[in-house]
Amino acid sequence: MAVESRAPIEVESVRDEERFFGGDIVWWCLLLLVSIPVLLWGLAAIPDTGGFLLLALGGIMAGVGFTQIMMRLPYLTNGFMRSVLIVLVAAVILCGIALLYNFTLDVPNAPQDVMFKPPISGG
Repeated sequence: MAVESRAPIEVESVRDEERFFGGDIVWWCLLLLVSIPVLLWGLAAIPDTGGFLLLALGGIMAGVGFTQIMMRLPYLTNGFMRSVLIVLVAAVILCGIALLYNFTLDVPNAPQDVMFKPPISGG
């Protein structure tokens, strides 16, 4: 029983290499755009278990979409440092959106029984 080996993929131009990543960049951008409301919805419902599940689902969707877009950026921008700068700016914008949305959420009041300190004896 022989082990079948595959020849490495050979491309004539580096620009043709991007199509081997899998999928079209438009669908990955759409996945990233859909993941942002899912993340914010999960952030709003975070005290419940469903909120944690939505936050995890949105994080996975955003991570996969952001990674696929990030891998293609050097081919689109014709420079590695330019693509790194774009990724950093995009990450700051996404985190800023989540932070600003977090400021608008209501903070629940603590129940009365946890607000009082127990009497300390011998103090």
